[in-house]
Amino acid sequence: MNKLDIITIDKIDKYFKYYADIKLKRPDDFTIEDRYFFADEILENIFKKDKENINLGTIYEKVVLLNSLYSTNIMGTFNVALHIKKIKDFKNRIDRGDPYLVSEIASVIIKNKKKNFYSFATKYCHWHNDKMYPIYDRFVTKALNEYSNNYIDFNCTGIDFKNYKQFRDVINNFCEAFDLPNEVRYRKIDKYLWQKGKELSGE
Repeated sequence: MNKLDIITIDKIDKYFKYYADIKLKRPDDFTIEDRYFFADEILENIFKKDKENINLGTIYEKVVLLNSLYSTNIMGTFNVALHIKKIKDFKNRIDRGDPYLVSEIASVIIKNKKKNFYSFATKYCHWHNDKMYPIYDRFVTKALNEYSNNYIDFNCTGIDFKNYKQFRDVINNFCEAFDLPNEVRYRKIDKYLWQKGKELSGE
């Protein structure tokens, strides 16, 4: 017996509607988990500013907010902002969905130590261009692995999820295996896999 149902666009829309309808709750019904909806609203607004990543102050604001709202564990936020500011051709690369931009953002030297803020980098790119960059998260990979274990049409065995090109290819393969339309990539599918991964993890 499969642990998971076959995915359909209706199920993905149902999960996304549950997420989007959080704003309609009565004040007494809010829970701590609802914070992510409001975090997303804040990020969506700030990432509309300075899409070319020219202004250091705005970049710093993006880094600090993203780090705080999603607990990405960056201690040197200004170091990261300076690092991102120096990346060449940012706007063109983000627009075309260059997967190597993620690893370039993620790899930062802080106090002579090399850091890899991979999850943060996927989120930073996603909020600049959610049509080209899915978000890496442990709950997302939990869901992907469970589907891989239960359905022969989808397999992610041996995939390095910390290799962003491989990770994005897996998300695309997942959509193709379940015949999901392009409209779910990547924001809706991210919310579905994240919520499903939390369910599977019992969190």
